[in-house]
Amino acid sequence: MLKDCDLIILSLIKWDGPVSSTPYALAKEFALNNRVFYINHPLSIKDAFLIDKSPGWSEKFTVFKNRYNQPDPSLPNLYTLVPCLTLPINFLPEGKFYDLLSYLNDLLLFELVKRLISDFGIKKYIFINAFDSFCARKFPANMLAPLRKIYHCLDEISEVRYTAAHGIRLEKEMSRSYDFVLASSIALKNKLNPYAGSIYYLPNGADTSLFNTTQFLAYSCPDELVAYRHKKIIGYTGSLEYRTNIELLNSIADSHPDKILCIVGPVYSEEAIISGLFDKPNVLYCGSKRLDQLPAYLRFMDCMIIPFKCNKLTSSIYPLKINEYLAAGKPVVSTGFSTEIRSFSDIIGIADDFSSFNHLINDAITNDSAELIDNRMFRASKNSWKVRVAQFWQILEEPTFVDTETVLI
Repeated sequence: MLKDCDLIILSLIKWDGPVSSTPYALAKEFALNNRVFYINHPLSIKDAFLIDKSPGWSEKFTVFKNRYNQPDPSLPNLYTLVPCLTLPINFLPEGKFYDLLSYLNDLLLFELVKRLISDFGIKKYIFINAFDSFCARKFPANMLAPLRKIYHCLDEISEVRYTAAHGIRLEKEMSRSYDFVLASSIALKNKLNPYAGSIYYLPNGADTSLFNTTQFLAYSCPDELVAYRHKKIIGYTGSLEYRTNIELLNSIADSHPDKILCIVGPVYSEEAIISGLFDKPNVLYCGSKRLDQLPAYLRFMDCMIIPFKCNKLTSSIYPLKINEYLAAGKPVVSTGFSTEIRSFSDIIGIADDFSSFNHLINDAITNDSAELIDNRMFRASKNSWKVRVAQFWQILEEPTFVDTETVLI
């Protein structure tokens, strides 16, 4: 049985990043029954010089030896690894020199995996490459032999300048050489289908048991929200960056002067700052919070929003937050940026313009009910990480019986 093995996950997304991620959420769910080894994307020598020198910065990379961590005491089967520094090559043009240096970088990574296998006595394992098409491109047959090699596509790689430089070509190459490709959206599945021998749709999920507590636990009001308990609160949890429609956020704040627009998460958008969004009297910014802190904030929010732009990048997104919001029982209003988000149109508000978005917020707050809360929580229960892991094993063990176009979303 394939389930009776270890999992090694190499991820472009750091396990200790500022927002929740699909690879790490899956790693935690896998770790309930399997040993899981999560490897962050290797930093380059250039990264080590440019990295923020805040306390603990040296823990973000290593030079000569493996560094193993167990970040969650409740998950003794989960280990995280810091790989050694590699050569910076993304600035190079496509060609033999890039391929040579990429090969050398991969040798460093494969040596890490080889030592990991020896250190932990790993006999059988599955290797998952989570959206890191820059690494582990071709496995040396005489060195490593995973039971399955899986590439997990999580985003549109062509829409970010850094990843597009080599990622478009390398992702196609990886899709051809790996045993399975998993795609988190139908758009991504359709894009890679011509290059992959076996490709399946595995959408994102949520830690529903964590977000359900919003309804069942008597959380104390977070300090930032205490002064606004008498007002309705429109909430957004997540980063503000290139996918976020900052103009829409300004419209929401301006159209709801009687309410508070509360934003929880890191800010990477210069537009958000220069637009004056945070200068508005009814906009409250709470900074970044750990995933396990979010239910306490959602407990005191009246309507959650997903204000994404509608473009090629977002058309391939199945947002993690949709099932987190629904698991918390909260009404949701979103733009209609992807097929996945529109599949929730029977239970959330989908807006095609700023005016309808603002109207739907009012409607969601005014017409909320216990029945709607129960319906949202039930819908989210079909999309838990537990369900996704079960679907993962079904794909690997019975691929001919899996109809991925009808996966519950």
